[in-house]
Amino acid sequence: EVLSPGTRQYDLNKKKSAYEKAGVAEYWVVDPLTKECLGFVAKSGSFEALKKQKDKFKSPMLGLTFKL
Repeated sequence: EVLSPGTRQYDLNKKKSAYEKAGVAEYWVVDPLTKECLGFVAKSGSFEALKKQKDKFKSPMLGLTFKL
């Protein structure tokens, strides 16, 4: 997800929760203003936050690094 001022709270709360309940394996949120990337991976049915990254993010599931 790419955050915008109007959807920030929705993306970080309700949408994240819906994806978690649906069994999504990995969820990434990118803030275009700060270039911070927040990642979450599914562990035992719930999301575990990954270390916040800046200007890039590495997907544990895909084993790839994405640069902004």
